[in-house]
Amino acid sequence: MTGQTTHRKHFVIPKEVSHVTETLEKAGFEAFLVGGCVRDLVVGKKPKDWDITTNARPEEIQGLFEETFYENDFGTVGVVTETEDSTLKVVEITHTAWKGSTATNAVRTRSPLRISSRTISNAVISL
Repeated sequence: MTGQTTHRKHFVIPKEVSHVTETLEKAGFEAFLVGGCVRDLVVGKKPKDWDITTNARPEEIQGLFEETFYENDFGTVGVVTETEDSTLKVVEITHTAWKGSTATNAVRTRSPLRISSRTISNAVISL
């Protein structure tokens, strides 16, 4: 691959978000960062909120976390964290295969940032 340059960016992922993704992965599910948090990380801004998409169904997500809420038609579960930081207080997780809503298309068209336990353990993700 001569003449090609590979650029690698590293992003620091807060421990609250890492806890959510690690919990999903330990239970056998996938976890991807999506939406504005990915955009903000790429342009060097602090994300205002954190969104994750997963193959876990809403009831499976709720069973993995102590404090959650699920009051919508989009398949999004809010996981409440133990932080005072308003940008991390709730991490939203949406099921990737949710049917019956145009929100499904919005999630599928976002550019996901793949997360794995290996990279999360170092609190750094490569894009």
